[in-house]
Amino acid sequence: MTFHFRARACVVVAAIVSAFSCAANAVIPTTERDALIALYTNTNGASWTTHTGWNGAAGTECTWFGITCNATLSHVTEISLASNQLTGTIPSLTGLTNLAGFSAYNNQLTGTIPSLTSLTNLFNFDVGSNQLTGTIPSLTGLTNLGYFDVGSNQLTGTVPSLTGLTNLIGFSTDNNQLTGTIPDLTGLAVLGYLKVGANHLSGVLPAATNGLVPGGSSLCPNDFPESSYTDAPAWDAATGFTPWYTPCNLIFANGFEF
Repeated sequence: MTFHFRARACVVVAAIVSAFSCAANAVIPTTERDALIALYTNTNGASWTTHTGWNGAAGTECTWFGITCNATLSHVTEISLASNQLTGTIPSLTGLTNLAGFSAYNNQLTGTIPSLTSLTNLFNFDVGSNQLTGTIPSLTGLTNLGYFDVGSNQLTGTVPSLTGLTNLIGFSTDNNQLTGTIPDLTGLAVLGYLKVGANHLSGVLPAATNGLVPGGSSLCPNDFPESSYTDAPAWDAATGFTPWYTPCNLIFANGFEF
């Protein structure tokens, strides 16, 4: 099950990007308009549950369903298309350099997650509960990132480095096919929720951060070795289970059974 920090993230993003509906014409860069049209085309916009205004004349983009612009109507700051019957693939988002929020969870998206490295204003990224494949892109340099959810997809590869993401509050990669280890959590002082269960992760658990909300994180099932089972009271608290591996209920890679 993917992590439910979406409602909170939407409220925070709305405050950051001054979300409102505006009928006045906006003058956004051509690169941003092109990125929106590519999103509509790639995800079969004509078949969305709601697509009011999309592909309208230049200057109307800030009135399109699910689109929020900044106060001066000069840049797209949020795309919110969750549970809207999107199919197909997510195109490049590179042109949306002012984007703070991208929400397309609970659709039928396939293909890979595009590069996010140019989206340095990104605060919330949520594409959980789709059918995405491939690896999780690098998050390096996204220092404004607060919430990241790619849970309940078909992703492979490793959990990316979280180093430097000092504003990260919620992180979910659960219910995928990820391997490797949980990355170092040092410096993530405001991290409250870590959801990495139901993958194929291994290795010793990193030290838990002080900000993890009791009962808000998940680690099981995965393939952690026995060495991870000792001296982990912080993870007991974070997962709400003592010991934390109580809900695993499977045979781990090393043959240790609970």
